Amino acid sequence: MSLFVKQIIHNAERISIYSVEDIFAREALAYRELCPVFEDLQIEAGIPENERFKMVKKQECTKDVIILKNVCKKGYKTYYRMDVVSPKFAELAIKELARFHGLSLVLEKQRPKYFDEVFKCLKQPFIFGEAWNDFVGNVSKSSIKLLDDDKREKYGDKIMNIVHKYEDYISDTKHFSTLCHGDYKNCNIMVKEKNGACFEVLPIDFQILHYGCPINDLIYFIFTGTDQAFRKEHMENLKDLYYETLKNFVSNFGVRLTEVISKGEFDELFKSKLDFGLMINCFYVPFMFSAENDVPDVTEPLGDISFKTDERFGIRFREVVDDFIEWGYL
Repeated sequence: MSLFVKQIIHNAERISIYSVEDIFAREALAYRELCPVFEDLQIEAGIPENERFKMVKKQECTKDVIILKNVCKKGYKTYYRMDVVSPKFAELAIKELARFHGLSLVLEKQRPKYFDEVFKCLKQPFIFGEAWNDFVGNVSKSSIKLLDDDKREKYGDKIMNIVHKYEDYISDTKHFSTLCHGDYKNCNIMVKEKNGACFEVLPIDFQILHYGCPINDLIYFIFTGTDQAFRKEHMENLKDLYYETLKNFVSNFGVRLTEVISKGEFDELFKSKLDFGLMINCFYVPFMFSAENDVPDVTEPLGDISFKTDERFGIRFREVVDDFIEWGYL
């Protein structure tokens, strides 16, 4: 049997904006608890196997090691982190995300005490404070420098004001809330292809698992893996696909999504949180575009971290800023 092993390094230098032990424990929880519970819920509801949310099966999960089946041996792979996703891949990934969030809604409704004790208590994992502010300020300012002079002068401060709302967005549980993946991007979604076309996806890497607003996951996926042309043509359709998939999926379990959030409320919430996509492009997406020969060292003081980004990031970032100017957020 081919296996994939993740092992925590306890003597690693502390990363000041999150706990290594905490995020490792979150991923272990996902494979140890969430995977079998989600599978049981879907079997009990009679969901056909090809319509179920799927996770990689664990062989062993402890506080020190996670051992998973190596699904690469079954033909799965990941796409390159800097690539713009294809419409087909985006549709598959959005549907799978909707099923993940839907199962969270179902679990909370069917087993509320268990859900509250095990999952609802999972707040976002980041440590907000001086180190976080230094990190976000440093990387965001480097991103803003990639703008043309006139736009940097006109919009730089406005962008930084939006960036500083990240803590409120990621911590929000006042509105529509479920378990969230937290890092739902193309290279954290394994894919199977047939004749060069993708037909099945499998989310991985649940280290940022937390209870929060699922719309953040949706926006995160869109703004880590698309360019301006893709968003112009497909973003609205993907938003609608997410809601319809979620509504239809939870109906199999007797849950009426419209009693949780109506389509109109969902659209308004999506619009109010859309600038989450600008935030992550300022300080997170640059890491996805780090040059192959200049991998950032996140154990060094993050307020001083410096690394080269591929030229494609500059293009992508300028397009994102242009979108938010056009949409009236800047």
